[in-house]
Amino acid sequence: MRDLAELSLTPLSGRLVEGTVEVDLRDGWLQPGHLVGVAALAQSCASRGRPFRLAVGPTRTSYASRMHLGAVLSQLGAGHALPPVPERARERDLLEVTPLVSPDGTRRLAALVRDKVLAQDPEAAGALYACLTELGLNVQEHAGTTGFAAAQTLLRREEVLFAVADCGRGLAGTLALRGATNDREAVELALRGVSRLDAPDRGLGLRTMVALVGRLGGSLSLISGGAVALAGRAGVRYRESRTPFAGTLVQGRVRLGIHTALPRQEKGGHWSHV
Repeated sequence: MRDLAELSLTPLSGRLVEGTVEVDLRDGWLQPGHLVGVAALAQSCASRGRPFRLAVGPTRTSYASRMHLGAVLSQLGAGHALPPVPERARERDLLEVTPLVSPDGTRRLAALVRDKVLAQDPEAAGALYACLTELGLNVQEHAGTTGFAAAQTLLRREEVLFAVADCGRGLAGTLALRGATNDREAVELALRGVSRLDAPDRGLGLRTMVALVGRLGGSLSLISGGAVALAGRAGVRYRESRTPFAGTLVQGRVRLGIHTALPRQEKGGHWSHV
């Protein structure tokens, strides 16, 4: 499966159609990153009083519905044609699109992902918990808006996909005081461990996540504004996007059954964040 940043980002940019911001996901594969990106865009529009609508083709309606994207969009007053999914229809291999509204909620969400793979790969489970907790806390502390998370277990491929997105300040807004003058510079600073805070144990979150995911044979796609970073065991590649995402979106892919030495936790038993 290709990484999110290797897919077309055009659907996540949105377009104005008769006064409504529309995101068209009728073409291409859908991954958790697309779904949380849509939720974040809908949240941003709702906060500004702008109408929002999602267009999804019939072959992708089932997946988006099972991920409860329709329920989230309905709560935000956004237009869509996704049918509701009964509670009994929820599947164990999906972690539905979920708003990140508190630190405790973020940790509960991360624990749900961890528990999905704990029996099959305890090491991967611990890494996933650390990554999702880190991502969620970053959103709540720095973005200034509600973020969204989702995950999917692909047992046949022995992989887990997880994603977090928000349409808040973006890394450029967060790290402007550290010298970032554009999206690319902000992403590079963040992945080097630079934080907007002066404490010595801050800013290591994204750098630690890249190491975790890489050692588990996976990859991490980071999109902030018009900058894209693709990170994995071989290092980090950067590129620009012609269709910027209005915020920050991270999608990780972790392979199960990869047993390697993982980085130790930072001081205080948690991963420090940007």
